[in-house]
Amino acid sequence: MAKTLLLLLFLLPAILLGQVTITGKVVNHADRKPVANATVFLNNTTTGAKTTATGAFSLKNVKTGKYDLVVSLLGFDGYKQTINAESGNLNVPAISLSAKVKKANILTEAEKNNYGRYLGLFKEEFLGTSPAAKESKITNPEILDLRYDEKTSTLTASADNLLVITNNALGYNIKYLLKDFTLNNGEEKTSTFWGYVFFEKLKGTAKQEQEWQNHREDAYEGSLPHFLRSIIADNLDQQGFKAQRLPTNTERPPDSLINAKLKKFIALSADKASRDSLNYWVKKKNLPKTPGGLLPTPLTKTDLITGPDNNGLYTLNSKNGEVYAAYNKYRAFASIPLNKLAALDNIDNTLVHFNGPAVFFDDH
Repeated sequence: MAKTLLLLLFLLPAILLGQVTITGKVVNHADRKPVANATVFLNNTTTGAKTTATGAFSLKNVKTGKYDLVVSLLGFDGYKQTINAESGNLNVPAISLSAKVKKANILTEAEKNNYGRYLGLFKEEFLGTSPAAKESKITNPEILDLRYDEKTSTLTASADNLLVITNNALGYNIKYLLKDFTLNNGEEKTSTFWGYVFFEKLKGTAKQEQEWQNHREDAYEGSLPHFLRSIIADNLDQQGFKAQRLPTNTERPPDSLINAKLKKFIALSADKASRDSLNYWVKKKNLPKTPGGLLPTPLTKTDLITGPDNNGLYTLNSKNGEVYAAYNKYRAFASIPLNKLAALDNIDNTLVHFNGPAVFFDDH
């Protein structure tokens, strides 16, 4: 299983589409006038469209199910709503976009001089290191706002528009609305990011398109969709997966809280009370994330998920700690130390870390 989750999104197999059509209109919140040329798409699918001069959009041949409908346009805040596409066409009430508040984007001299290094770090974590990722290129990196905190070795990134990634190995243009990216580039490298994505198939010759399809099928093996579908089918072992629980250290707060506190008290470190608080959170950061090793018993469907609920959603539970997932189609699992998961040659072992109590997904 690839260690970088964005790459796993690249590996989604083609979705069989049904006959539902989703229509709607996008307007400007300020004056209710139609917004043209906005990108409207269903998250994690190949279904997307541009709004017309009247602000209208139409998404055709959509498989029934639950989706995140996303709208993006430069100069406006991104928009997302969850919709249920059941039998019969769906007309979405008018979507209102708010103008984005412009902020000064001034780089320090150090940030200007090191921008190439920051971009390299971003690409390595965001695209991954697999053969397919090496054939991927961000075509508009100039829209990225990259910031690096030397004191905490933390890289953050944001973008005002859709990132466009061309993946020549799998035959996709991927458009990604980046909502958050944080890389802790310290001794124990960790990264978190999330956003919304849709896929446009590249046009090619019949030979190229067959090669792309073959590559997609190969890349699907060991991917996140493969893992989740194997849990649903309760056949992790047969599919070449092994999942084990990694108990968490209850004395160590989540990285998100630690990093927020460090940022706060670094800025306020002039007085003694703030320095004491800073030292406290530095000690918390240095605590081990886990009290021991992996629990030996492999996890099964009932250990990992519940569902589906009335909306067809399954729940991947965070109870009792993180999940260490390994993949080998022949079930010859290699033992990879946790501190080596970020190694470039590790493509089959992943530590699933939860930022909340649960993750919801469907069986698309």
